[in-house]
Amino acid sequence: MALRILSLSAALIGLATVSTAQSVEVTAGLGVTSNYISNGHTLSNDKPAVQGYIEGSFSGFYGGIWMSSLNDGTDNTETDLSLGYRNELPNGLGYDIGYTRYLYNNSGNCCGEFALGMDYSPSDVTTVGGSVSYDPGSKVNTVELTGDYALNDQFSLSGSLGKVQHAQTYADLGVSYSLNDTSTVDMRYHDANDARGRLVVGLAFDTSLFSR
Repeated sequence: MALRILSLSAALIGLATVSTAQSVEVTAGLGVTSNYISNGHTLSNDKPAVQGYIEGSFSGFYGGIWMSSLNDGTDNTETDLSLGYRNELPNGLGYDIGYTRYLYNNSGNCCGEFALGMDYSPSDVTTVGGSVSYDPGSKVNTVELTGDYALNDQFSLSGSLGKVQHAQTYADLGVSYSLNDTSTVDMRYHDANDARGRLVVGLAFDTSLFSR
């Protein structure tokens, strides 16, 4: 398992950061992807998936629900419940500490992961990051490195390289295009050492429902 971000490129990964000022915000999103890929493996049997989320945050603390359709032979719905804290240090280093619980409509309460993620922007157009997650049930950790480079105001390149302990090494590389402030199209190639490569296209809509 891996922490999910709706932007249907699980690798439009740049950890969100918040200021230290107290504020309340509710964000939500909806999207569709041609193939639900997690850590290099398809969870939708190479078929499209619909995904969505809602998240509330207050002064860096957040809680959210992320859902996706899937087709793995056992379940057809995944629900991820997340709690955590994210912020940015004075030197610009962003961090995210959280826990995610994975629930499935047939197999039920599967498992959970603790995760620590960090990112840093050495320039206005470049962001690099990494994360470490740990599942105490299976005693398996996953390590991932990410990068993002903005070509201009609309196009960006991003990718990730990860390793699941005692299992696969995976990677992805793709390009994203911002249609407007709330809509993004992403085309991404995913591969793993134990699975064939797949080209995935996704469309995501993200918006703020409430902010104060």
